[in-house]
Amino acid sequence: DIRFAFEAPSITDEDVEHTLNDLRERQAVLEPVERAAKEGDRVYLRLKAKLTKPVEGEPDLIEERAFPVVILPKDSDKTSEWPFAGFSRKLIGLSANEEKTFKATGPEDCALEALRGKSAEFHVTVQDVKVRNLPELDDQFAQSIGEYETLDVLRTEVRHSLEHRSQEEYEAGYHEQIMDQLINESTIKYAPQMREREVDLFMDQLKERIGSQGLDLETYMKMRQMDETTLRAEAQPLAEKRLKQTLALLEVARQEKIEVAPEEIQAESARTLDELSHYLPPDKARKTFTNEFIRGMVGNISADLLIKRTSERLQTIAKGEYQPVAPEAPAADTTPEPSTAPEA
Repeated sequence: DIRFAFEAPSITDEDVEHTLNDLRERQAVLEPVERAAKEGDRVYLRLKAKLTKPVEGEPDLIEERAFPVVILPKDSDKTSEWPFAGFSRKLIGLSANEEKTFKATGPEDCALEALRGKSAEFHVTVQDVKVRNLPELDDQFAQSIGEYETLDVLRTEVRHSLEHRSQEEYEAGYHEQIMDQLINESTIKYAPQMREREVDLFMDQLKERIGSQGLDLETYMKMRQMDETTLRAEAQPLAEKRLKQTLALLEVARQEKIEVAPEEIQAESARTLDELSHYLPPDKARKTFTNEFIRGMVGNISADLLIKRTSERLQTIAKGEYQPVAPEAPAADTTPEPSTAPEA
């Protein structure tokens, strides 16, 4: 009964050109200028701000700080501009060593949360103004980006990349729609220990993720001003949702009689072990690849393949494309009937 329209996203020429211009922005060369700042310039400044009607004891809105600002065009997407949309255009006409004080009220969606719906006085001191020279959009630019002989080759690669990313994002959202309806129509029961185990898994994955950024869990929690109990409580809704999705998918797999062939599990396990062995020294690989480790890995791979195949089945059902395979009819019995003629 689950049905959702599937409308594959399309990439326009404007999308491609926007990405190419982003690449040009990253290749911009900055040069100091002795003139007033104008649109497109990068302005280096010091900024401080305070609310016009602060609550008693409330600190300044922005302690004095230095940072660079690019003066954006009027029609650009300024939703993420800090501290508020349109701030950069307040710098137009200012030269190095000039100061300016102005008041502004933050919209409800401005980047600086403490300014939302409030009025503040800002004081800026310009330290330097630099012009941003963008490279020409030509074959030479394409070659500077990577192994692209011409601009047309780069443009084609950009389009393919955008289409792939757009398709992945759309399918992820489409899958979430399916899962939301599946869970809403299901009755799911599980032991509390299963949720705690999912939270443990979330914590392990978090440690691995922040570890790749050079952080440890203690430092991460200090940065977020929380302890492990608070962090685990924060993870519970996500862990619970993930657990429900897994249980629902496994039940769908059972009812739809979806299976994964042993040889497919074996091939994927061999590929994973081969990949892991490239990252581990031989002595550490021997210690790591114990029978227990391999059994756990094979179990996880088997479950992942089953869930992946079940998700694909649900997607074809939701699109209205799934055609159940009719059970094969029993083979006809071709054994000759015994003769009933009387013996001579």
